[in-house]
Amino acid sequence: MEGQELKDGRARVQAHLITPLERQGMQRGTRDTVAEHAAFLDALRNRLAYMTAPNLTALAEIVANMAGGKHRDRWPAEVAVMNAARRLQVPPASESRMVRTWLQSAAGLRALDGDYHVEAFFWMKRAGHVPNDFVVTELRREAETRRAELMRLRAGFRDGRVTASEYRAVEDYDAAQERVRGIIEEREGQAA
Repeated sequence: MEGQELKDGRARVQAHLITPLERQGMQRGTRDTVAEHAAFLDALRNRLAYMTAPNLTALAEIVANMAGGKHRDRWPAEVAVMNAARRLQVPPASESRMVRTWLQSAAGLRALDGDYHVEAFFWMKRAGHVPNDFVVTELRREAETRRAELMRLRAGFRDGRVTASEYRAVEDYDAAQERVRGIIEEREGQAA
């Protein structure tokens, strides 16, 4: 998320989560400095910008119930807020720091070279953690099977033997491949 989309998302987080909770009396933790609390709220704006307004409103209610302190008016830890948010609306994989970091690491470059980067992307999106060596072996097999299927479907394009859903499946895979390659190449652009 970047540009106007991020700006809009940050505004949504402010309007539907932070402002309502502050109006209710939610305060910074007694051990947090003003600067630390401002950084905490900024991190929430950035990390939750993907969420819809209704889900942010629901999250505000959950966070209010998680409040700490003697008067139950202190913000919970960032990890607690993020875990509650994830139960309401799973972040897009491209917004996940874990997915981006893995794809932009040496492991991600190996996945790109081995042509299983899309399978790894979807697997991390489902599993919520990075693949181990056993999973990578399975992802390589899955990618090989998918390549054969894509080759069959593309040959069918020429002969007019594919259904509309098969055509969309190929288009979706190609779009995912571009998206994942873009995430990986962001790293290469930063390293240059």
